[in-house]
Amino acid sequence: MTSIEQERENFLRNAILVVDHSKAALISLIELDLLNKHLTFEQFLNQYQHDIYHLCYNNGRCCRCLPGTSPPRRNRIIFPSQMEILFDKAAKIPGHRKGPDVCCSFAKKGIGTDVLDLTLARCILVNCCTDVFWYSCLQFQGISFENFLNQNKHLIYHLWQYNQGCCHCPNRFKLPVNCQIVDAHQWNAMFISSSGLPMCRKRSHSGVTNCICFISAISGINQGALDPILQQNLLEYCCSNRKSMEVLVKIRNNVYGHAKASLISSTDYTRYKNDVEKGSIRYSNSLWKRARVQNSFE
Repeated sequence: MTSIEQERENFLRNAILVVDHSKAALISLIELDLLNKHLTFEQFLNQYQHDIYHLCYNNGRCCRCLPGTSPPRRNRIIFPSQMEILFDKAAKIPGHRKGPDVCCSFAKKGIGTDVLDLTLARCILVNCCTDVFWYSCLQFQGISFENFLNQNKHLIYHLWQYNQGCCHCPNRFKLPVNCQIVDAHQWNAMFISSSGLPMCRKRSHSGVTNCICFISAISGINQGALDPILQQNLLEYCCSNRKSMEVLVKIRNNVYGHAKASLISSTDYTRYKNDVEKGSIRYSNSLWKRARVQNSFE
């Protein structure tokens, strides 16, 4: 086999990895969420119909928007063609008045997760399955949300104070973001200054130190008390399962979805394959097995 033939075969093998195995990993997380909520995929779509609708149509209110509310201003996440995969344009929720074809539509009868591709599965996971990511961070790890915040305090601090170091920064520490992700109000909704904590372990030579040693999570705090946008940001930066999902999507986009040539070197293929195997596939399978054991006793 020539070098070109090997690289073309690597590309095809990678395509199979993305289309079949990577998609299956994301769908397994959706099915875990369905299992934990005791819902079919059809029931799930009907429950989140309004939220999913505004992932596509975000330029105005719909029939189901409550008085005095409006959808969040954001770029379109799901396209009308994807909405038509999920919802029946002819079956309307009672009370529908007017709007695009899929406004107030019921999910298609008997629909299953097999209709999802990688992109649509990611959209649903990120925007409608927050619980499954919290499950992976909290119950699966056997910790409380308070403990989760304390374990990730340093990272979360720099999602707020993004352009300056603190007493917990090691030498040559690279700040995680270049803009503010968490604002002061959100930070204060999670952390307070506490007495009885260890003394600051590091002082700046200039005498100016942003010390976070005396800061801890609010006692008994629950993630449900936080606004949805803050929850999304915490999961994006602190949840390993969410990060693994983004690795799969990045591989799909950079290597397969936007490929300039149908060639991948053996070195790159091995790296992509390892990233997938040690990421969401292994981790979500472990979650799935644990969920099946837990639900068998309910």
